[in-house]
Amino acid sequence: MSDPRKTLVLFVLCALTALFGLPGLYDRVYFGHQHLATTQNVTWGLWAAVYAFLSGASGGLYVVAAMGFVLGRHRFRPLLPLCLFSALVALGFAFVFIAADLGHPLRLVSAVFHGNASSVMAWMTYLYATFIAIVLVQLGALLRAEWGRRAARGAGRLHRMLSLGYRWSPEQERRDRRFHQVVGAIGLLSAISLPAGVASLFAVVRAVPHWNSGGLPVTCTLSSIASGSAIVIGLAIFLVRGGEAFRQTILSLARFMACIVAAEALVAGFELFITLKSGAPHEIVVLKQIVFGNYAWMFWGLQIIAGTALPLVIVFGTDLNLKKVAAASGLVLVGVFAFRMLLVIPPQTVPAFPQLAEVPGARFSTNYLPSVSEWSFTALAFGLMGCLFILGYWLLPLVRRRDALQFEVARRSESHRQAA
Repeated sequence: MSDPRKTLVLFVLCALTALFGLPGLYDRVYFGHQHLATTQNVTWGLWAAVYAFLSGASGGLYVVAAMGFVLGRHRFRPLLPLCLFSALVALGFAFVFIAADLGHPLRLVSAVFHGNASSVMAWMTYLYATFIAIVLVQLGALLRAEWGRRAARGAGRLHRMLSLGYRWSPEQERRDRRFHQVVGAIGLLSAISLPAGVASLFAVVRAVPHWNSGGLPVTCTLSSIASGSAIVIGLAIFLVRGGEAFRQTILSLARFMACIVAAEALVAGFELFITLKSGAPHEIVVLKQIVFGNYAWMFWGLQIIAGTALPLVIVFGTDLNLKKVAAASGLVLVGVFAFRMLLVIPPQTVPAFPQLAEVPGARFSTNYLPSVSEWSFTALAFGLMGCLFILGYWLLPLVRRRDALQFEVARRSESHRQAA
């Protein structure tokens, strides 16, 4: 998408979405949790699911970047700044949702400075800090190098100042590559740990048998990588025009995404089979809720058909093109979000003690449907997230919109290294 007017239209739409969500912010600030649909039984709702989705997508975005940093997939390198910046934005707004979900948002600070060494939440705060530091360092190095190259071409004094004296040379490029390989390997471990750690927050809750599973971090990690790949694909198709090499790069990433989706479906299928064979009553009740009960439409319609089957048919079908790939990536995001909703909400609708379901009053209800206030605040956050990303796209050299040569050079560099 090389027309700046289209990004301006998108920015306006995101700003209007944020304005629509302002009542949700007002309600959260002045009324707290009073108008939320959560109850004593269903304590985690929409915002917890969005937090799990965005934090996982952030890790998945870095995994895509690591394929260029660590695994030597040079064809992805023109997209690395875009991946890293998107990962920062996604993780930042994941914190916004989890802060809104807390009764007192400043309790996040207590988790950092007063963490219990035996707590998964405490370890997650340190993991987040490590991941953010790595992403900032690598994104800064990439942007500095790009500003330095632009300054060398006579782009102006501002670029020379931003590059902090960067001077391009073949030797400097080799040093940059080694730096990103070393730091990227550490970042890759932390990126994979992000969705696995978030899943572990659920998996250690023994009072909810459906969560208390060792397989949950695996399925969450795979779905997060799929969502990160889908976001990169969608943004790249939307923002870049790069010729045949760009098209082949996106198609390659789409096939990788489809393989991850298939692997996640396979692992989830085995986990479902083991659960059914175990015959555990609490597990079976939750599965019935998901597969045949109130959430069957989300499971079959969004996660299985829209989020798994259709993307696989599209990507592994004939005559694959960028429009089909964009549609497949959008469907994958729908499926991953549905998976996060099904992970968070249905297990809480089955109380640990059956007597709790019989307690009268809406406060102890086991039914949950996000309230208008929750949807409004969600619209605000996603609108602001879109505005922030577009501002970054305008102000930072994240991608070269019209340069087909960069993808061709990256593809040939990868071919030469493979031949060597």
